[in-house]
Amino acid sequence: MSNIEAVPQPRIDVLVTAADGSDRTVRRTEYRGTVWFGGRPRLAAWGSVSKGPSTSGISNPFWLPDSLAYRANGAALATVAATASLQSVQGAGQLIEVHASLQPHPGRPGQAFVLFRLQAVAAVPLGVSYQVVVLADPDLVIG
Repeated sequence: MSNIEAVPQPRIDVLVTAADGSDRTVRRTEYRGTVWFGGRPRLAAWGSVSKGPSTSGISNPFWLPDSLAYRANGAALATVAATASLQSVQGAGQLIEVHASLQPHPGRPGQAFVLFRLQAVAAVPLGVSYQVVVLADPDLVIG
């Protein structure tokens, strides 16, 4: 499936004290939004959805469009957590696996970005709400 449209919400980016009780400051960045697999449905004039559903296996990873750039050589030191839920699906659907990580970007040497992976079986178009939280040393963020 090649038709993926990510619609991010405003990113939340704050400095917090590390949970281990040390004086260390950690950058907490929260990414939220909706991703549409199979295209975003459009409402017809009479209020019905204009696309008919077809069941599909979904396993396409995508880069979060609002991801900060992180130093690739320190990306493994960051903590990344992801959650997702079905937001819009016609009929039955299953989220099988949700995962996000900082990965080196092939077009940006030395930089890593948030790569979101989702495995699901559902009718498309499928809308999935996602949340990704990255805890990282402030110096890991570029810029």
